[in-house]
Amino acid sequence: MKIILDTCILVKEGHFLSASMRKFLKAANFLKISVYLPEVVCDELLANAKCEIDRQSKIFNEANKKLIELTGEEISETDGVARIDLKKAFSEYKRQLKNTLKQHNVKILNYPNTSQKEIIEASYTGKMPFKSPEKGYKDYLIWQTMRELIEKNPSQKFVFLTENVKDFCEKKHDPLILHADLLSQLDDISDVEIRVFTNLSLFFDEELAPQLRGADPGNIPDDVLKKMEDIAENLLMFYPAEGFEGVPLNDVHITSADNIRLGEPTAKAFGSDEILVTFPGTVDAGIEGYISKGDYRSYEDDRFYEDGHTSKHKSNPKIFISDPDWNDHVMAASVSSELQFEIELIIDKEEREIVSEEISFPTEISYFH
Repeated sequence: MKIILDTCILVKEGHFLSASMRKFLKAANFLKISVYLPEVVCDELLANAKCEIDRQSKIFNEANKKLIELTGEEISETDGVARIDLKKAFSEYKRQLKNTLKQHNVKILNYPNTSQKEIIEASYTGKMPFKSPEKGYKDYLIWQTMRELIEKNPSQKFVFLTENVKDFCEKKHDPLILHADLLSQLDDISDVEIRVFTNLSLFFDEELAPQLRGADPGNIPDDVLKKMEDIAENLLMFYPAEGFEGVPLNDVHITSADNIRLGEPTAKAFGSDEILVTFPGTVDAGIEGYISKGDYRSYEDDRFYEDGHTSKHKSNPKIFISDPDWNDHVMAASVSSELQFEIELIIDKEEREIVSEEISFPTEISYFH
């Protein structure tokens, strides 16, 4: 199997820094599965990282300025927050990225052997990945990079991890497949297997996790087990999401986590040095977010029978409005709901300590759900 990563996946996964990315790279390396990063994606990732560092620095400086106005005191290095050297921060990110790619044997695919003339001609064909002669340049370079790799390894199975399905995939096809415009460009290859995934965790669960051998849950250190509720609460509190299924709010975050119930853990081996431990759980969560005024009226009308006293859908949570005029269109609101979650820990067996931790929700909604 050969896996090719697109920019949108990497940006979503914290520019290679998320726990999901760590477990994916660790598993792929352990299973001897090749992971590739097109050079055009690497360059785009670096540009995005620089922009994000600049953006977050501006947010910090604006917040610091506001604090000075409100309190007359400036945040200083003695308060635990130092001024950021943007050039140094970006250099550190580049160094960290280079080390991550090297550590996990991620291979860089050079820019494709495609002339500017070929790109211009392709942009006027009206075929994917060009949406118009002006849009699709980088996507075309990514595709041509993939194409060269596929044509050199026609008997291999390929996986393309991308959220940009509108430019690479057939519409309304489940499971996702590459667009016929792209497949038609593969020279003399008709039966190559190319799967598309839009979610790194889903790919890990479906393709990689079943190939990892089980590990003894007895290798979980006792001190980790004793503090699991604290770990769960820390991961739950202020967790942001586009929304949760069954919760009628958008742009939500968790503001309280009560009655945390953890199930029995399962463990998978990452070679001889680390294990991946999964704890299932449920929580009674307080959730804040927003709801459109029209949706709120419809939701409230649907909650009751005509007499207005008996709940029509007992599972529907009651919405509490905190600001009925947040803006012209939406209201700030909160609900209480029981949520299922999973916590994944990577534990160093020798050091008996947590290397990374992450929480996920099976009912979480995203733009790419």
